Amino acid sequence: MSVNLTSVSRDRSLAGFLAGQPPSAAGSQAADFETQLTSAIRDSLSQAGLAPDEVQVSLAESQPAVGSGSRQILVTITPAADSQSAQPQAAGANSGATVSNDPVEILKNALSAAGLDPNRFSLTESSEVVNYPGGSYVNHLITADFGGGLRESYGVELMLRNPQVTVVEIQRALSSLTSV
Repeated sequence: MSVNLTSVSRDRSLAGFLAGQPPSAAGSQAADFETQLTSAIRDSLSQAGLAPDEVQVSLAESQPAVGSGSRQILVTITPAADSQSAQPQAAGANSGATVSNDPVEILKNALSAAGLDPNRFSLTESSEVVNYPGGSYVNHLITADFGGGLRESYGVELMLRNPQVTVVEIQRALSSLTSV
């Protein structure tokens, strides 16, 4: 994101206003704005679940092609040293085990890691082509049949990003089945 506050802008813009202010007022207002903006970005990322030591927000002069006097806000996210172990492993594999590329096996491993028995219900993978005027797409799903007429389908692409989310959804489905 680039914020460009130059006097080349329209006369009634923020840049025009700041250009008409004494230099010390314009500089302090811009600094206050930058401080507030970087603080808001840090707070937003913290609320999204990132630890403060994982996020670095800094200001830098922008490239000369962008315009003189403009500044860039740079956000660098670095995983904390112990967050590597907290990240979901694709297959829930132990160290030394081979990682499966089969989405059903990946989900079964994640279910086992969460303390659920994946053999308690049926998991099947399917793909269907969905056509619409002007094109089509492939809907890649894993369908869980829990018995008692309860079936749910989960997107494979999203499940592969984070199998634990699908595990939580399966736990929710199982709890609704037992509460009926």
